[in-house]
Amino acid sequence: MLLKPRWMKLARDAQLMPGRTAMMILAIAAGVFGLATMLGSYTILIREIRQNYLATNPASATLKIDNIDAQLIQAIRNFPGIAAAQASAKVDAGIQLADGRVQALNLMIVDDFKELRINSIFPETGAWPPPPGTLLLEKDSLKKLKLKTGDVLQLKMTDGSQRQITISGSAHDSGVPVPSMSAFAYATPDTMAALGIKDGMHDLKITVSNKPFDIDAIEQVASALSLWIQQQGHLVERIRIPPPGEHPHQLIMTSILGMLLVFSGIALVLSAVLTATIIESMLAQQVRQIGVMKTIGARSSQIASLYLSFVLIIGLLATCIGAPAGLAAGRAFSQLILVNVLNFNMNSGSVPGYVYLVLVIAGVLVPLCMAGVPISRASNVSAHTAMTDFGTTRKFFTEKAFGNRLYHLPGLDRSIVMSLRNCFRSRGRLMLTLVLLATAGAMFISSLNVRKASQEHLIEAAAERHYDLEIHLSKPEDRNKIIRIISTVSGVNLVEAWSSSAVARHRPDGLNIERTYPDGGHGSLNVTAIPDGSKLISLTMQNGQWLSEVKSSAGNGLDTVVLNNKALESFPKLIVGDTITLGVRDKTASLRVVGIARQKMTGAMAYVSPATYAKLTSQSELYRSFRVVMDQHDAKTIDTATKQIEAALDRQEIRISASITENMLRQEVDDHFDLLVNALLFISILMALVGVLGLGSSMSSNVAERTREFGVMRSIGASPGVVIRNVIAEGLFIALMSFGIAVAMALPLSASISAFWAICYLTKPSL
Repeated sequence: MLLKPRWMKLARDAQLMPGRTAMMILAIAAGVFGLATMLGSYTILIREIRQNYLATNPASATLKIDNIDAQLIQAIRNFPGIAAAQASAKVDAGIQLADGRVQALNLMIVDDFKELRINSIFPETGAWPPPPGTLLLEKDSLKKLKLKTGDVLQLKMTDGSQRQITISGSAHDSGVPVPSMSAFAYATPDTMAALGIKDGMHDLKITVSNKPFDIDAIEQVASALSLWIQQQGHLVERIRIPPPGEHPHQLIMTSILGMLLVFSGIALVLSAVLTATIIESMLAQQVRQIGVMKTIGARSSQIASLYLSFVLIIGLLATCIGAPAGLAAGRAFSQLILVNVLNFNMNSGSVPGYVYLVLVIAGVLVPLCMAGVPISRASNVSAHTAMTDFGTTRKFFTEKAFGNRLYHLPGLDRSIVMSLRNCFRSRGRLMLTLVLLATAGAMFISSLNVRKASQEHLIEAAAERHYDLEIHLSKPEDRNKIIRIISTVSGVNLVEAWSSSAVARHRPDGLNIERTYPDGGHGSLNVTAIPDGSKLISLTMQNGQWLSEVKSSAGNGLDTVVLNNKALESFPKLIVGDTITLGVRDKTASLRVVGIARQKMTGAMAYVSPATYAKLTSQSELYRSFRVVMDQHDAKTIDTATKQIEAALDRQEIRISASITENMLRQEVDDHFDLLVNALLFISILMALVGVLGLGSSMSSNVAERTREFGVMRSIGASPGVVIRNVIAEGLFIALMSFGIAVAMALPLSASISAFWAICYLTKPSL
């Protein structure tokens, strides 16, 4: 069967311009690839984060109680509104490694592994539950420390004793982060007793039966339960209620993936713009063909449908190439985020059915809509106009208005002027090309700016601290004694004792309820005592005064507080001069807000004087945290001095729970940040690729339209070098125009992305 003439023409057009056809397919495929990658990642990650987190049955609330026995836990399980209750404990220890380092260890004590219903962990390898006298290591901790089942660990306990314990297997805990500064392990109460720990179980985890995802309902049940527990003669030190059913990283992931999805959609639109540009240039060359078709009776609608069919076929081919590759990339990206950032497993890489529909619509309809404009304009040209078209026009730029200015520019000959004027031969094509190149360039520049800005934020955050190492002790010690020991280490310049505790807003019932996660880090509010005259922290004040300024001017710094900008989330309507009431355990204090400080990469903090801190916590001369400044600030010197400090304290039987250096903190933040910044850079590279294709398409069209002009130039003596020079000059001129526009666009775009990133990005605890 013979093809109809119109389809024969389409096949002939594709055969005569294989480069342009391939360019359109490649551009749309690149756009669909980027959209499929981000849309696939978005749907997979949002589903997997929620499913992984809810599969652990996260606690609705965690209560810190002085002691939990079997009788109390059974009574709590029968309390109205309680769906499940579980007792647990956390033991701080250290693992003595072969190279002499001590790895901080969080040992979680589980009351009953067989009835583990809240914050569940799942067996990976080895025995389940772990036999008495053994422990399970979290699978990523096992991998990081290069250990295996059956290995014997040398534990350093907080009381100075050392214990040997066998690794009986590994477990997966989706509720803990990928290990960086601490390892995670799990054991039974029998193992805790074998290690000589007699503290018992203190953490009560509960889930509520009614409205489990309503934070107000959870707080009501937790408050009633806490008051009842206190009536039974127990002390409830604090209550932590996290956002119900929401992983700590869920909001930031949703926000940033949404932003990346929008930018990938822009990349697809740019590829569609490129397609429209190529179609417009093709139509400019086929004006006479359109005139012939109209002369022999073709209607405008028939001509339009002919070229729209051409775009439709290209869109379908491009979608078939870009969609599968993009979805595969999206699965790989999701796997990286889930495993390397969130410590989750990817249960399924499938995407919802609507994703395929969206990709087909985006890969076909968007190019059709963009190409429809030049196709409609070309198909509605009259037969007479089409037949008398010679490919040149002075409609938009006349000799007097534009050409004469170019001719009078010094150092330009007439052939170069002709090339520059030729850029404006088709103003519509030029505008499309500039939009394409400028948007791609702006996005690429912005991604580099965001990467640089993130590095600068880390540097500025470090500059606010002015110290190299923070030592956390297992229990409070005499301030002067610890400072004296650390100061004897070679390379130590300065040591200061600092104190910090989690606080909560005071309630009339006397309960301290923190709306934060059980780890006390994500979403917590901490009060920190600033030593008198300390120079180890310098913050920019947004409003009000710093503590030392108030003390010197008012003569008394007691009962004053400075909040950082992150703390304002707990006090949204607060202004300088207001009074807030904070509680630590069973103590409360009313504090006058004298300033609000800007602080980067740090959680919510309330800064007070040592005297105020002592009043709030009943702690004066005993400290657990010490900040150290070295003579030299390079990584090697800091690491060497850290080992010497640990050894010096160990000789005095003073145990360290954690040693945090600037490099460790920087690495932890970088690991979370790099994948997302690289995703932004990936989309910008796709845009840049589309922009390069757009410039190539525009140049090829302009060259094709100037065939006669080049012939005339050669006939009057122009060499091939002159012709090539003119073509290059035209391309450079377009590129320079787009670069200027891109730079102008990149400034507000970079600022917007950085501001969005700063709002969404998870703040880290201070060093």
